[in-house]
Amino acid sequence: MRANGLPNYHDPTANSRFTPGHGFGLQPGDLPGDKNDPTVQHAAQACRSIIDEEARASSLGSLAE
Repeated sequence: MRANGLPNYHDPTANSRFTPGHGFGLQPGDLPGDKNDPTVQHAAQACRSIIDEEARASSLGSLAE
């Protein structure tokens, strides 16, 4: 995400908000506005495969693999 326009995007830590099936949440300073901001949309699209894999791996269904 940082390499795609979001320089303030933080790596998750042990204290980061985590939701099974969705992965780690965003911190307020991670985004330059809201999720509809064109820069955010570009970074999310560029990282889509990584984001999707994180969500898949964090779902309860992944435990059956």
